[in-house]
Amino acid sequence: MDTKKQQTKLQDRQLKYVLAKYIIPDKGFDPNDIRTQEELTDIQEGFDKFFALSEDEKIELFTSIHNGTFKL
Repeated sequence: MDTKKQQTKLQDRQLKYVLAKYIIPDKGFDPNDIRTQEELTDIQEGFDKFFALSEDEKIELFTSIHNGTFKL
């Protein structure tokens, strides 16, 4: 994948939201935390985008987070 395209893919707003709120803190999904339909849609799309990443992209993503080079 083109590096520029990959960077854009990893900087997606919904993906970053799901990473910060659910994946990194290892927090379970609680439907009572969702206040709007838009938030629910963002969460669903963020998880879809995360699960669509290849293993190499996930490794790069988590390495960048660990090294502090990826801003959430």
